[in-house]
Parts: sequence; structure tokens; C-alpha cells
Amino acid sequence: METTMEIHFYEAINVCPPDRKILHDWESATIAINNKINEIHTTQMCILGSTLLGNGYKVFVHQGNGITYEITVWSKDNVGNRAVRYSQNLYNLWKSNVFRE
Repeated sequence: METTMEIHFYEAINVCPPDRKILHDWESATIAINNKINEIHTTQMCILGSTLLGNGYKVFVHQGNGITYEITVWSKDNVGNRAVRYSQNLYNLWKSNVFRE
């Protein structure tokens, strides 16, 4: 059975769960991704990118207002508001509030 890998991005400290280890620095978050850690929680929004999707991660963003959403890969069967192509820059889309609720 294949293990699901997840990465959770937190826009604000106030939405970080107290029972999870949150990686607040770029180096630690990058090392965790490179080591294919199954579940990563980070405040490093600059790491948000489509390569995470290509590497098998489910990508979740936790907004400062408490709303959480998943970013998925676009396909003919998945054309939702947060479905993206691998070529798109997820960080710039996030920064431009494209995904925001």
C-alpha cells in the first residue's frame, strides 16, 4: 500500500496546530522535502511549487482566517478552481490571491 505524502503550508502562526512540529525555516523544510518526509508542516510559503505535486505530495494551504484548501493537478476530470498545471508557478498564484477564499 502506497503511503500518502502531505505538505501543509501555514500563512499565519495563529493557524499552526499546537500538536504538530512546524518547520519555520527554509533549510529545514527543504531538507524534509528532499528526504520525502510523509507529513510536513511549514510556514515557508516560498517553497510552494508544482514540483511538490509532481513528487507525490498532496498540497494544503491553511489561510490565516482558518480556511484550508488543497491544490491539485489539473486534468480533464479535475478542473476545479485550485487545479493547476505543472508549468504554473504556485507561489505566484498564491501571492496573487488566486486560490484565496
